[in-house]
Amino acid sequence: MIDTIKLPSKIFIVDFEDSFTFNISSEIQNYSNIRPEIIHFNCIDQLHIDNNYKNVFILGPGPGHSKDYQNKIFPFLNNYLFKDNVFVMGICLGHQIICGFLGAHISYLKRPIHGQSIELPIFLAEQKIKKIVRVQMYNSLYVKHFSYPGISLQMYKNQCLIAKGSGLITYQFHPESVGTSRRRIWFQPMLNFMYNKADDKQVKSQRYLRSSNSRQTRGTFY
Repeated sequence: MIDTIKLPSKIFIVDFEDSFTFNISSEIQNYSNIRPEIIHFNCIDQLHIDNNYKNVFILGPGPGHSKDYQNKIFPFLNNYLFKDNVFVMGICLGHQIICGFLGAHISYLKRPIHGQSIELPIFLAEQKIKKIVRVQMYNSLYVKHFSYPGISLQMYKNQCLIAKGSGLITYQFHPESVGTSRRRIWFQPMLNFMYNKADDKQVKSQRYLRSSNSRQTRGTFY
């Protein structure tokens, strides 16, 4: 087991030829002094974890079906998902790819959700209050409910919006979008990994989040 407490961090964003990739990079730099390195998905097999760093890999949004990318991305996930010094985050397409790797079925929505925001009830445990937040959606496909050891889901109607496990967080929505409120909280699990939770000197206050009406989410969000 690798002692990651004092290790510095590296952030890599896997680009699926989508301009939102650069918005994600900019959003991360609002919360960290680390500039993410952007890697084209065709080059993902050239990525290797550096045991002298905490490694953050973000699978970003993009076009097409998640199955189109399995041959490239699944070997990478098989090698690095759930490793001690690795944190993996998925956004939109990346969420679908990771959930597909974990055994989820990906289906087409009857009505695509492009550029629309939905209301998501959450509970801020530290403040002991419920809040309604808005999250921005850009998807034609969705992840159906699935089960995998150690993974908790947050469902919205019939689709999985969030999958969370040790060293893993994925979102169907775009956490970096201007249409998403309280954007920082969605990146907090990544920041907690990078800065050892309470040791994150850049985090002035930590707001612990959980769903107020999800059947599947248990405990705190981060």
